[in-house]
Amino acid sequence: LLCLSKEGKDIKADPLIKVFAATDPPENLSISPSLKDTKSTIDKIRQHIFDSCKSFVRWMRFSCIQVPKQEVKDEDGDEVPYSFLNDVAEVPEVMKTLWYVQNGVNRTTDLLDKVEKRYKKFFWLWREERNSVVDKFAKKSPTCLQYDEKMRQYAKVEPKASKLPEELQVGFLTVSYVSVISDIKERAKSWVQAYGRNLRDSGMSIAQAVHDRIASYRDELSKNPETLEDLKALLNTITIVLDSTNEIELMIDDCSERYRTLEEFDVTVADGEAQMVESLGSEWDRLIELAKETGRNSAKIRRKFAKVTQDQVTAFVDESTELLTQIRESGPANPELELDDAVVKHEEFDTILVAKRQTREQLVLAQKLFGLEITPTPDFKKCEDIMEHLGRVLGLYKEFKEAEAGWSGTLFFGELDMDVLNTGVEEFVHKSKKLPKDVKKYPAYDKTVATIEGFQGSLPLITDLKSDVLANCQTSSQ
Repeated sequence: LLCLSKEGKDIKADPLIKVFAATDPPENLSISPSLKDTKSTIDKIRQHIFDSCKSFVRWMRFSCIQVPKQEVKDEDGDEVPYSFLNDVAEVPEVMKTLWYVQNGVNRTTDLLDKVEKRYKKFFWLWREERNSVVDKFAKKSPTCLQYDEKMRQYAKVEPKASKLPEELQVGFLTVSYVSVISDIKERAKSWVQAYGRNLRDSGMSIAQAVHDRIASYRDELSKNPETLEDLKALLNTITIVLDSTNEIELMIDDCSERYRTLEEFDVTVADGEAQMVESLGSEWDRLIELAKETGRNSAKIRRKFAKVTQDQVTAFVDESTELLTQIRESGPANPELELDDAVVKHEEFDTILVAKRQTREQLVLAQKLFGLEITPTPDFKKCEDIMEHLGRVLGLYKEFKEAEAGWSGTLFFGELDMDVLNTGVEEFVHKSKKLPKDVKKYPAYDKTVATIEGFQGSLPLITDLKSDVLANCQTSSQ
């Protein structure tokens, strides 16, 4: 203890007590036995040394004859042994030494606080809840590089912690930090493993997606086409496989890099996972070869179905001409039809047109698929134009009839709001005038305008009738 004082700075002494440090997250270190217990032990040792003076008897002056028993009392009147203790207690050197001892204990406490800072700088590992932090990070769909940066941040802790001394002499104590260093390493490793588990899950998800796509493409390529639709599906699969090469290779590289990172940081993966990821590249190469071979073998079948497609296109052209005739003669473009009948016909032929449009799109795709020249269908285009133009006219007519029904729903003339009627009719007149010229050439347009203007022309009569009704009501009331 004297070596801790300035007076004893050149004195070398072995520590008196060995204690063991342990982590007490998130901010503290605990010492066992505690500093309080060690201080109490030192106080007892010091007091025992001091009290040992009581065992030395006093001699008579200038002789070796023991002094007879003396009756000595303390301040409380209690009898105490008559010994050298009182004399020793008054010696300045003794009192100074006792002060040095106490000061040495206090300095040990201060030194211990400074030493602990070297270990506490790693306690940031406990300041955040690990699982919530890692899960929040995973929700951002981080790249492999971002995972690598996070895991490397924690992996660097272990070699740094290994350089910390496992045992230190701090004043009168020997402090063992073996448990603290072990906890720091384990905590850092747990962070690495936590990030590693999410990295492994993301890598496995990518690997499974690639594996499923390869299996699906392989099944599609193994089918023997019996119909044109089957051939289209097969050729489409071949095109998708060949066009997906860059995408799939990037996915495989990303997956391989994730598992390489897992291996670097010693993260445990299930048996067979790494082998499956490693085999994805060769599986994809075999699928590419299968797609190319299937494409070469399908040439004869393609020629057969190319002729079928051309025949279907010819038939579609004839059907389009027939449909155009039907729209003009018995459909909504027939000038003899009443507007209400034209609305019904338009809905019927619109359903037919939607189906025909889908057929045309499929034929265009088939022509592109077999390298055929796209056959124009002018009559079908005329059908679309006529139906579109009539749709705008008849749509305006339907809207007007719905408004007219609403106005007619008023039970009493007295409740009619003529301003609303006039404004509503003027809006429909304005809409009819704003229709394109191509729309105005159809008889249905003239009929629609006539219907709107006819209603508009009846508004003055409705106004007079309303006035008469109101006048009669007033007379009856009087």
